[in-house]
Amino acid sequence: AIPTGSSVHRTMATSWSDMVQKSMKAVLQDEQSKSEMVLSKVPEKKNDNMDIDALCNLIDVTVRPTAVVRLGKDEKRVPRPVKVTFPTPFDARIFLAKAEELKQAEDESVKKIRCRPCRNRDEQVRYQRQHATVRKLNDTAKENGVHDKESYSLRNHGQIWKFTRRDNGKWQRMADWELPPSSAATPETFQTQDAGNRM
Repeated sequence: AIPTGSSVHRTMATSWSDMVQKSMKAVLQDEQSKSEMVLSKVPEKKNDNMDIDALCNLIDVTVRPTAVVRLGKDEKRVPRPVKVTFPTPFDARIFLAKAEELKQAEDESVKKIRCRPCRNRDEQVRYQRQHATVRKLNDTAKENGVHDKESYSLRNHGQIWKFTRRDNGKWQRMADWELPPSSAATPETFQTQDAGNRM
């Protein structure tokens, strides 16, 4: 059957409505991510809400999270990351700034805890691409037999740092090092890794 003018109009209106809804949903998710923090290396005990509440007390944060959720499957090997949602982005930034004080804690299990802002969809895609690049760099160093002298690390803010081992055995960041364009992961590399992450 040949579509009538009214059916074509309804189809276009539906498509436009779907596009607007998806756009608004993405904006809301981006706004929500600004109020979220992700904590790593938080020991898994009986009550995550009580543990995060204790951390807030330790670093003198008065505003309490509205939600505390473990991310990923419980594989019992290492603690799963914890996503902590605060009432406002301002509250989340305060927590992030104060979380630096955890490094000075006497309790070793607390001292290891790290905090970073939650990533929105686009930021997560960029982070995964950078992660693929770091893997490529470290694989190349291993193939060249220099992996015991140089190493590459992806930081929470998305930058890639290069480290070299000094004569005393300690690792030092090469602050003036920049990623060569030829070293970036190709789309094929990223797609292969991304497919593996979805399995």
